[in-house]
Amino acid sequence: MAENTVRTAVRAGMLVGAVAMAGIAGVPAAGTAGAEARAVQVEPLPRTSEYVVAIRAPRTAEFSVTITTGTAVRPNSVPAGCIPGTRVVQQVVAVEDQAPAGAPVPARSVVECALGPLDAGAERRVILPVDDLHAGTREIIVELSDGPTVAEQFRWEHRPFVVCAPFDTAPAWTNDVNQDPAAPAPARATGHIAGTARPGARITLTGIDACEHPIDRSMVVPDSGEFRFTGLIPGHYGLLDGDGRVLRHVELSDGTPGVEDLVVAEAD
Repeated sequence: MAENTVRTAVRAGMLVGAVAMAGIAGVPAAGTAGAEARAVQVEPLPRTSEYVVAIRAPRTAEFSVTITTGTAVRPNSVPAGCIPGTRVVQQVVAVEDQAPAGAPVPARSVVECALGPLDAGAERRVILPVDDLHAGTREIIVELSDGPTVAEQFRWEHRPFVVCAPFDTAPAWTNDVNQDPAAPAPARATGHIAGTARPGARITLTGIDACEHPIDRSMVVPDSGEFRFTGLIPGHYGLLDGDGRVLRHVELSDGTPGVEDLVVAEAD
């Protein structure tokens, strides 16, 4: 039976309807080959506040994965994909008696995930569910090991997930572990797509946003020749002309929430 050992009080709980919008920049361990040869890859898993750690065994051996999170990130359960013998522990990173009275003691999480024997080239997926605790460090480090030998290391900076509100409500930009998922925080859907087009032309914005809501909005370009679609969140969008032909593809992200000065020319 997998063990979940917690040495400090943690408020955990999966956030319903979360969308992973984290930007991941993987850093392999020194001496490893390029991305095509990596034994560890990490991707966010949409809508579930989880990361997928994809393992490809570089040789035949018995492997384990150690996942260390910063103090602002907390795994809320033992990851799926690990075998019995796996455990999650909290390591205090400050001396408790030096902390102000009543203050929470910073702790990082360490997941010791046993994978067992793997043949060379065998693949395994480990699903890491996390909560964002807001204050603290956000780096997450994954190490694939064969006994005492570290085969590869992968690290990235966690960003808060987008929590999706009900369909008819704009989404909130927080995944506060104390927030009731049924009552999202005040919305801040502040993204936009703006530019210029021929006055009198009909421009349609379509796409799927990060909450998997279909977007379909139209407007007639005013005499100024300027158009603007507002109230958007990260997602994949397209601008269409009046005949439904795609004029531009636009992607919004947490790092690029708005796009200005697009010049949209109607197709011939």
